[in-house]
Formats: sequence, C-alpha cells, structure tokens
Amino acid sequence: MNSSFTKFGPRSLLVPYFGKVYTVSNSIHQYYLRNQFVNSEEGAPMGVGIWYECYVSNPTAYLFENSEPVRSLSANVSTSVIKQLSNLELDVLWEDRDALSRKVREEVSPTSQQWGFTLGSTYIRKVAFRDQGMIKEIERKVVNRLRQVTASMCQDGENRVAIIRSNAEKEASRRLGKAQAVRPQIVGEALSEIRKNPEVAEV
Repeated sequence: MNSSFTKFGPRSLLVPYFGKVYTVSNSIHQYYLRNQFVNSEEGAPMGVGIWYECYVSNPTAYLFENSEPVRSLSANVSTSVIKQLSNLELDVLWEDRDALSRKVREEVSPTSQQWGFTLGSTYIRKVAFRDQGMIKEIERKVVNRLRQVTASMCQDGENRVAIIRSNAEKEASRRLGKAQAVRPQIVGEALSEIRKNPEVAEV
C-alpha cells in the first residue's frame, strides 16, 4: 500500500472501496510446444518442437486486451511454426533452425505486444519424423547402406593387401633372379683368384 500511495497519491486509498487490485508477475515464463505438425516439401509428416520464453511488459494490455493471453500466444506460436516450416526441404528443416526460429519470433512478436507480452528467445529444438513406417524404412535403408559401406571397405582392404603381397612377391622374385644371375660371375671371379696361387688351387 505504501508503494501505491507513493505512486498514485491519496487516490490509492479509494481502491479497496471503488476498484480492484490486480497482481501481475513480470517474471520470465518458458514454454515448450511439442509435435507441431508440418509436412516437408517431400511430403514427409514431421513433428516440430519449439521452445520460447516471454514476460509481461504491459500489465494493462495483458489484463484487458485478451481474456486468455497465454493460450492465445501459444496458439500464435504454433500457427507461425506451421506457416514458416511447412513445405520446406528436409535439409532446410534440419540445418536452418536458427533462421527459422528468428522468423517465428519476428512474426509473433507484434501480436504478443498487443496482448502485453514481450516474446524473448525462441528456438526450434526438435525436428523429427512422425510416421513410424517411414522411420522403420529409413532405419532399414541406413542399415543396408552401412552394410554396403562396410563390405566395400573390407573388399578395398583385401584388394590393397593383395596388391601389396603381389608387389612383394614380384620384388622378391626379381631380387632372387638377379642374385641367381650374379652367382656364376661371383663364383668365376673367386676361382680365377684362386688359380693365381697354384698351391691353393691344387688343394
């Protein structure tokens, strides 16, 4: 009452008899909307989860402009998500979530201010497939692809080992042939050296 008297003067003393006092919290509220349904450009049904925070910046508008401002804001965020994210390519949905989150915030902010809210941080936290059959099909394709990649890597490794072994055998054969070709020359030179000494040659 002391703060009200300081702000409004003697008129604040009449409020309990002729008016009504409303208490509005201006703390930051955080909400998370799960599984907002959108379809990608490829026709895949997707579920989008979006997190946002807001606080009351205009208590008068919050109290009198809308009978259910919190629900209305949530509905606006949901509608904006569906509008901004529908018919986008899957790559865009997964990789450009920061830009899409900003678009949602920019679209919802003007309306939220009319209802006394200021929309804070907004972020698309999750983008996932909703159709279980599609999820299982993707898992099957991923598993098959991993098997193909694994088999290809194994085959490539075996081919490299075979090439190394073949090259090693070639090099060994070449060196062995060279050694066999040089052997008579070495033996002949040794015998020639021995013949220079008759006694040694006779022994």
